[in-house]
Amino acid sequence: MSTEQYIVSKNNLDKTKHKWDRFHLFQPFISCPPGRPLRRVGPEGDGGKWLCEPAVLKEPCTVVSMGSNMAFGFEEAILNETPCQVVTLDCTVEGKKLSDRHTFHRLCVGSSALANVDTTFVTYRQFVSALGLQEIPVLKIDVESFEFPLFGEWREHSRSLPEQIAVEVHLHERRLNHSELELRSHWGRGEFGVMDLALFFSHLANLGYGIVSQEMNKLCVSCSEFTLQQYSGRHQVSGPYSSTVRLPTTEFSLRANSPIREPQIQQYWEQHATYEALVEGNTGVGWMRFASSPQAVLTIPPYIVSKNNLDKTKHKWDRFRFFQPFISCPPGRPLRRVGPEGDGGKWLCEPAALKEPCTVISMGSNMAFGFEEAILNETRCQVVTLDCTVEGKKLSDRHTFHRLCVGSSALANVDTTFVTYRQFVSALGLQEIPVLKIDVESFEFPLFGEWREHSRSLPEQIAVEVHLREKHLNHSQSELRSHWGRGEFGVMDLALFFSHLANLGYGIVSQEINRLSLYCSEFTLLRVEAAVPYKGGSVVQHR
Repeated sequence: MSTEQYIVSKNNLDKTKHKWDRFHLFQPFISCPPGRPLRRVGPEGDGGKWLCEPAVLKEPCTVVSMGSNMAFGFEEAILNETPCQVVTLDCTVEGKKLSDRHTFHRLCVGSSALANVDTTFVTYRQFVSALGLQEIPVLKIDVESFEFPLFGEWREHSRSLPEQIAVEVHLHERRLNHSELELRSHWGRGEFGVMDLALFFSHLANLGYGIVSQEMNKLCVSCSEFTLQQYSGRHQVSGPYSSTVRLPTTEFSLRANSPIREPQIQQYWEQHATYEALVEGNTGVGWMRFASSPQAVLTIPPYIVSKNNLDKTKHKWDRFRFFQPFISCPPGRPLRRVGPEGDGGKWLCEPAALKEPCTVISMGSNMAFGFEEAILNETRCQVVTLDCTVEGKKLSDRHTFHRLCVGSSALANVDTTFVTYRQFVSALGLQEIPVLKIDVESFEFPLFGEWREHSRSLPEQIAVEVHLREKHLNHSQSELRSHWGRGEFGVMDLALFFSHLANLGYGIVSQEINRLSLYCSEFTLLRVEAAVPYKGGSVVQHR
């Protein structure tokens, strides 16, 4: 079972006896650099931290320790074992000066919003800028849940991010005097679960950090220690989570899920000839894969993960409303409806511009072929339909029907009526797929979940109906089910889903609520960046 499947399965550990178990999913997947073995620095227990050997550090260097509670064992070890300066922050205690190379600041760290109203708080950026720090080899941070808003404001273009992070991660929110949700460490949600942690570590992976160490805090059932190292090509990525590790370097933030699309995004789009690059294999096209706004919590805005996150609203459609279009169709290919009104038609960036040879794939039909007929009438493309639930029919010489359904590798291995996306396109010998239309009653999740940045023959456009509720099959095993046995998905699941697609280079160009179903919404996504060119050949590196 893949990491994504395990995380969202019915056994996702949110209901286990020990809250520690939520952390067990997030295991080390990279190792320390050669010559810098992992070891404990400082005392046993809550004070010491696991680091890739710090003794190799050369001055000038500054290690930052956020949170102390008057326990300075970590700082003392760094002072004894390295030539570095050490800086400690904590607004909750008086503090003290340990040596000429140590300074203490009575400050706490948090979000920009909190720093704007409470002078005892600063942001990471404010603090390192005030100290004039350019490089930080180690950041040790134990700030009682404020690690989430602190890291949540980091971006790929942020300066002075640390090489190593030793952080205690807290599931429970620390209470302050501030009642406003945007000022709270968990934005008023009280306690985080597995899906929140998945977004947290996904965000850090997008910033280039891999986990090198994880240690449970036996004194705290809602805490765990993690050490993360900035990733480079020298580090070996291995273990059960390696296939999900994507650590790209990119240039520009498309503020996905932001209520307002910024004018400079369109300007950047035009200046850098994004779509010309798309056609040529995407060389040099850069955009930020984690979907975030300036007030982001990890990969999504804080109001999504607040206590008003709409999982309990009157209309389940409202869960989809957070995921609005944030890119537009390319010049000369306006967005329009293809096929009939209602459930059969789909919104696409103008398909009439497609040139043969081309093949459009339609997964799921239920004997309604309005979309296929429109593509056949308006383009010269071949059209292929898959659906194992009906007999099907052949519409023209350019149309074929296959009585198959699509799903995960696990399901395809035990049920011959199912195939994976990779199996199907390989069997047809397809290299380029301009459009994938997919309405497969919740099996879009395992289908897309097996895609990776290096996967070949991923479509340029996707028109997908997304389903919150799981379709029940004859298979009882959770790993064979479309929602892995969880029955119904919420906002956090959708956030991971669209974050995964963003990691693959897809942006939302259209969203339409299905008024006939409380649990469905139509989305059109366009791929604006790819690790593998559409016309085959070698992998194009992100820049």
